[in-house]
Amino acid sequence: MAYFKISCFNLKVFCKFFFVFWIVIKMHLVTGKSRVETTCQTCRDLVKNFNLGMEKTAKNHFGGGDTAWEEENLKSYARSETRLLEILESVCNDVSKESTCHAMVEENEELLESFWFNKHTELSSLETFLCIEKLKGKFISKQTKNI
Repeated sequence: MAYFKISCFNLKVFCKFFFVFWIVIKMHLVTGKSRVETTCQTCRDLVKNFNLGMEKTAKNHFGGGDTAWEEENLKSYARSETRLLEILESVCNDVSKESTCHAMVEENEELLESFWFNKHTELSSLETFLCIEKLKGKFISKQTKNI
């Protein structure tokens, strides 16, 4: 009779452990999926805001008074690092996951610069370049890994 009580107790413990384990695994799968979805949406929002920044800064130029010197020494504003920085300053505005967006920009700054200086004329492909080819929809920042 004592063996039966111990055996039932072990079965109850095992069932509770299995149930908790199953819930933890299920929550991890759901959370992982939502992180990827959030990341993909954040990347798309970043690209949308980047393109809006391009439109807003399209008619801008270097400030100052010596246009001849600026054109000779600073070259074109349209492809300048100054313009890129102006665009990146506001690229995470109006994004639902602003902290994730800032982390994404910071961790992929070199990719954005590479795209800006090497593939600037192909701006319609920024989403493909950044979100699909480089990040492959799997970006999880160091900040979101700790959640």
